[in-house]
Amino acid sequence: MSELVRSSEGKQFLLGGDVFTIKRSARKDGDRSMTHLVVAPGSEAPCHAHDRYEETFYILDGELEFTIHQEKLVARAGDYIAVPPGVRHGYVNRTKAPVTMLFEFSPGGMEELFYEFRDEGPPVDWAAYAEKAARVHGTVYEA
Repeated sequence: MSELVRSSEGKQFLLGGDVFTIKRSARKDGDRSMTHLVVAPGSEAPCHAHDRYEETFYILDGELEFTIHQEKLVARAGDYIAVPPGVRHGYVNRTKAPVTMLFEFSPGGMEELFYEFRDEGPPVDWAAYAEKAARVHGTVYEA
């Protein structure tokens, strides 16, 4: 089945100051997801590992410092990173400008956790987020 999601479409929300737009959420077991993300200056995804998700990143604009295992690398516009299940990874925007990227989970599912904990009123309860990420998605964040 073909699918077109227009630039103005998708489930858009804020989480930790970053702008997420879920362009494709997993519809059934095994489906992948696709999310457009604008990472604010100074924002980060702390190091973590997924036990069942491959996560890929494609940088559209700007640069992010990634940690893969113990190695740090800078990814810039046009760079693609694929992180297999079980591999420690994270990123930080050390620049003064927002960074735009696409990221995909395969299989999908964890994108809906971001939506569940979106910024709406009270501050995000990151401890509850990390607990549910581990319990439901097999994703463990470092303290």
